[in-house]
Amino acid sequence: MKKIISLTIVLSLCLIVFCGCSRSDDGAPYGMKLVSDPEINKYYSLYVPEGWTTDMTTGITSAYVSAVDRSNISVTYEVPKENSIAEYWDNRVKQFDSIFDSFEIVEAGVNTKLGQADAARYTYKATYNGSEYQFMQLFAVQGVYLFTFTYTALNEENDLGKIPFDSNLETVYKIIENFRFE
Repeated sequence: MKKIISLTIVLSLCLIVFCGCSRSDDGAPYGMKLVSDPEINKYYSLYVPEGWTTDMTTGITSAYVSAVDRSNISVTYEVPKENSIAEYWDNRVKQFDSIFDSFEIVEAGVNTKLGQADAARYTYKATYNGSEYQFMQLFAVQGVYLFTFTYTALNEENDLGKIPFDSNLETVYKIIENFRFE
């Protein structure tokens, strides 16, 4: 009888642990929170770590690491006039000279995923107002919309001896992995 009670307790604890750690009521994976407002945005769900700060002041779905580390992600979407992601990218690159002091493309058109959707990744470094940033953008087409996921961070060593772009990359990949199109 003691073995049956012990087994029941162990199985109950396992059930609590495994079911309690998967997703919250809003569908957020364990340790993450929903950033996109489902009442306003019906096209995707964006989840970020619970400790990140949500910033919707610009009308764009975005979040950043902290007040000290302003590394951030954002998602936008539009109906493009271009016929392909590559053509869309080429038109945007032409504008970089007027935006940045300098820029360098690190990688262009790498096949990847944004959530479960096929996407293309473009990474570039740019200097703006004397600071060097690194950007990683993923572009995915869903229906008539082109979705742009952007990760932006300083690409210079901070007071802790770390480069924010590199130190947050693993977390950003987790955000990308959990992105969901609706």
